[in-house]
Amino acid sequence: MRQFFALFGIAALFTAGLSGCVTTGGGSSSAKEEVQTVEVPEEEMADFTCAKQIEDVRYKLCDDPPPTLPFDHLSRARSSWATFKNRCPEQMRTGLALRKLERCIDQIEKEPNMLPDDVATRRKEGVKKANEIKATEEFAQASRRLKKALRAIEDASLSYNDAFENGDEKEARFQGAIWDDAEEQYRKARSRIEAMMQHVGLDLEDGHYFGMW
Repeated sequence: MRQFFALFGIAALFTAGLSGCVTTGGGSSSAKEEVQTVEVPEEEMADFTCAKQIEDVRYKLCDDPPPTLPFDHLSRARSSWATFKNRCPEQMRTGLALRKLERCIDQIEKEPNMLPDDVATRRKEGVKKANEIKATEEFAQASRRLKKALRAIEDASLSYNDAFENGDEKEARFQGAIWDDAEEQYRKARSRIEAMMQHVGLDLEDGHYFGMW
């Protein structure tokens, strides 16, 4: 499991807009204060950065969209998700942000005239195959594992954020490790379900619609 370092330093990092390290004052009243450098692990930086970028895109797409949605609003949202999925590290903040973006995509699909006719047809034709997958014990096991991971993520992420805000570095590291491990369990369970879908020719973009995750 990944260890978490210098939580206060990482928070300051994003406030300052720096990269690679942060500086903190030594608390001296003299004109020249001693400056300490706190190194931030590269993977930690990548996770923070990607999650923030994903959230910024999600906000523009679903929380602050234009009054009249452009015809390509849904395709842009899906393209953004795919780009971040392929580019960003598979870590806890990024995983959570990607699922929020997926929920944003589901929201856009419900808007009038957003869902292309070919997608609607594809989904209608895929219902039988999806139901056959969901009737198997293999899917039931993967689904239970996925749901258990999501519950662990919800609890650990909330506890992590509380500890972070309270400056409790030890508890934040502990909850962060639980969150990180739960994200890994989620990825494994979802990958298994995705493999079942691909085996019968179902499009992974339809996974949420079919209730696969």
